Amino acid sequence: MLNNRDWLARVLELKEKLEEALRKRISSQPNYCNVCIKERKPCRHSSLGVLFSGGVDCAVLAVLVDEFVEKNRPIDLINVAFDELNGYLTPDRITGLKTLEELKNINPSRKWNFIEVNVSQTELDELRKERIADLIYPLKSILDDSLGCALWFASRGKQGEDLVSSCRGLLVGMGADELFGGYTRHRAAFKKHSWLGLHNVLNEDWQNISHRNLGRDDRVVSDHGRQLRTPYLDEDVVNFVRSLNSWEKTFPSDQGSTRIWRENSVKKFSVLYWAQICSKFQEKGVTVWFENSK
Repeated sequence: MLNNRDWLARVLELKEKLEEALRKRISSQPNYCNVCIKERKPCRHSSLGVLFSGGVDCAVLAVLVDEFVEKNRPIDLINVAFDELNGYLTPDRITGLKTLEELKNINPSRKWNFIEVNVSQTELDELRKERIADLIYPLKSILDDSLGCALWFASRGKQGEDLVSSCRGLLVGMGADELFGGYTRHRAAFKKHSWLGLHNVLNEDWQNISHRNLGRDDRVVSDHGRQLRTPYLDEDVVNFVRSLNSWEKTFPSDQGSTRIWRENSVKKFSVLYWAQICSKFQEKGVTVWFENSK
């Protein structure tokens, strides 16, 4: 499909809209970190973070946002893990570290602060009861609890006792799964009811996102004095993606979720390979996406 001019035009338009969404959310932010803003003291500390599992949604944001942050200012990549028994070597931690190395290869001059947020069971139980449960209320399902806890600890940005992220804004990939069919239920709907079934589930998920996710996540992140930034929920990005047919924005696969940017983002492509392809095709105005290998 990379040889299809219409398809490539849509891919390029999506990239441009995401870039503009990031530019708007970054250019309007004062160049102070979370510490120095108290005294309006100019600094070169990190003022922007990315909730970073190493997967496609956050990796796309990290690659694109690099263009809009001053080159001498670090970007925090915040990765949270709960598996204390295995030394916190969770799949997201392993994938995050691999993607970090590829980001370094893409832009060696950028300083990426990979912040490892390790949460013990004791700390999780204590803070869930004392603070997090009130923030996610009135939502109280197991899924809301899991997502709320993960986001709360990630947005706290604390590694050990001495290191805390200085970012004021936190970029998250919220909305990408609802737009591009990133959940297993999307694949199931397609298998059972074909494209119409997938379309209906995507539409239902989108209609529910505001009361299912947004209030909860905004409260959880702002509890740490940080600002939630959601580029995938930008109005222009949303309007463009939702104007596409289901078969244009998803690629049903038995190997995982129905990720529609699989021509953009074929699963076997790594971040580095994606960047190399982008460079190769840039002269022709062609842009491709990636799915980070796991």
